[in-house]
Amino acid sequence: MKPNVTDIVEVARNIFGGILSPFQYKDYVFSVLFLKYVTEKGKYDSSWRDIVITEEITFDYLWGKRKSDNLGYLMNNVFSQLKELNQMAKDPFFSNTDFESSTLGTLTERNRRLYHLILFFHELIFVDDWGDTVDISGLFLNLLDVFANEVSKNTNGFYTPQDIVTLMVQLTDGDSNMTVCDPTCGTASLLIGLGKNLKCNGMNLYGQEIVRSTCSIASMNLLLNGFRNYNLCWGDTIRNPMTQDENRLLQFDRVVSVLPFGLTKWGAEDICSTFDSRFIYGMPPKSRGDWAFISHMLAIAKEDTGKVIVVVPAGALFRRSSEEKIRRRVVENNLLEAVIALPENLFYGTTVATAILIFNKRKEHSHSLFIDARQDFEKLKKRNRLSLDTIHHIVSVYNLFLNTPEFTGVLENQYAYVSTIDEILEKKATFLISEYVKKEKVKPVIDVPRLKSEISSLETEFFKINRQIESYYLQLEKIQENHKGGNYE
Repeated sequence: MKPNVTDIVEVARNIFGGILSPFQYKDYVFSVLFLKYVTEKGKYDSSWRDIVITEEITFDYLWGKRKSDNLGYLMNNVFSQLKELNQMAKDPFFSNTDFESSTLGTLTERNRRLYHLILFFHELIFVDDWGDTVDISGLFLNLLDVFANEVSKNTNGFYTPQDIVTLMVQLTDGDSNMTVCDPTCGTASLLIGLGKNLKCNGMNLYGQEIVRSTCSIASMNLLLNGFRNYNLCWGDTIRNPMTQDENRLLQFDRVVSVLPFGLTKWGAEDICSTFDSRFIYGMPPKSRGDWAFISHMLAIAKEDTGKVIVVVPAGALFRRSSEEKIRRRVVENNLLEAVIALPENLFYGTTVATAILIFNKRKEHSHSLFIDARQDFEKLKKRNRLSLDTIHHIVSVYNLFLNTPEFTGVLENQYAYVSTIDEILEKKATFLISEYVKKEKVKPVIDVPRLKSEISSLETEFFKINRQIESYYLQLEKIQENHKGGNYE
């Protein structure tokens, strides 16, 4: 049977539901899915044989051992050996998936759950007898979407919805020789989208992720999408950034990210003095991490070719105090290229309003674009979504701005405005979209003749009702008089 997202999620819920949350049991599902696909793919496609597997580290081996009393131990051993034999499967590849964990229940319960997981995946056919395969990247992506949908908490650090990925990819120019970094890469969907669009080699893709299990899924995601020798680092981007030659920061042509929303403790007290140069525009407040990450991204963007495209919570556009000082210095250094205000509720688990900031270290003019796309969305059950038309509109206006560098003022009525550095500084370096894109207050059109006609009709109706009421009063008075005179006829 061909893999189906609905079936996989339903079976996983039946096996692990009640003892693990979707956010926890997703790791088991993705690990076994990966092993099953690689086992089948390697039999028919020589290009996949660079992922080294032996007879004892295949899904077929686990199928033969499915009734073993120590099934959890055997599964841990298989994934451990798979990681050791493959240089591309770097730490923390599979590191967070413990098939012997006590959270899976007693030994008997654990063996039963793992047996049913293997049994289900055994029935799935990823590669048929002719070597034709399912769309594994699409399947993986759809599974990520479903798991993000099922998790009640904010999952923007784990998964970026595909409409956001599509928009950011289309806003990012470049070529296959460029290096791309996502310092908060989650499950690497944005890295993969950019890698495919720019036709990058895996060696040009760099990502860092703080959550161990999410980093493991990112590694699988990259491999299943055909990328090899990518550079994925597990760790804290602010406290322990990717470095080169001891304490020298790696730098990239394109730096993209969806910031972790609502991060209050970003590590202000723990920053190593070696990396203080990241904060040359000012030190962000200890309780707000947005501009700490933006400052880091600006620092790792190359001076001659670097661009930064980042999704931020709307508060980062206008908060005062130290953040205002940072924005002011960024504008004074002519780094701000565009601010794109997006609708609220675009991410699972949070309704926060967001915006895309684009910074350019090689700007050839001193203007900045402001786009108001806050009302352009499709309403889904749990979140709002950017339509393809909305994405096309945003990208078209952005490209028009790039192609008319001398223009300032209203680029599109009630939608896009091109500002100068002086104008932004006069507005106290706020990026708040309503300061630039002015919405006209639409006055209601009053149809006076129709309104007069309606009033006349109401007056006529009122007159008729009054006449009827008077008639009722006369009848009532007559009844009362007859009652007093003893006439009951």
